Amino acid sequence: MSQENGCMYCGHPLSGDHDGWAHAICNVVVEADNAACEVTDTGPLDKVERRLRRKGRCPWQIRPNGWDGSAIYCGRGITEHGDKPNLFCLEHECEAWGDDEGAAQERWERTEQLLQEARQ
Repeated sequence: MSQENGCMYCGHPLSGDHDGWAHAICNVVVEADNAACEVTDTGPLDKVERRLRRKGRCPWQIRPNGWDGSAIYCGRGITEHGDKPNLFCLEHECEAWGDDEGAAQERWERTEQLLQEARQ
């Protein structure tokens, strides 16, 4: 799949019901999942990251602390695979290593899973 002309969440081509960068249904399920997982915290980055990792949650910072609000962290579960422990969820682990294609693939697979759950 190509991300150039596709939905940023599922990777499938955009046509019909979308807002320019994602299918409407993909946007709904992903935003709901993000809202359920995201962690808001005003603490220092290093302390928040340690606390989230201890809890097995992804400490990828989506938004830093600022005058307009608290920091937001991913909060999804950290999935262990291979012989080296991950520091982030699969999508953000790929991003941390500079693997944009891997991150996109993880995002697409997660979106497909969310869509399957929404259909049930």
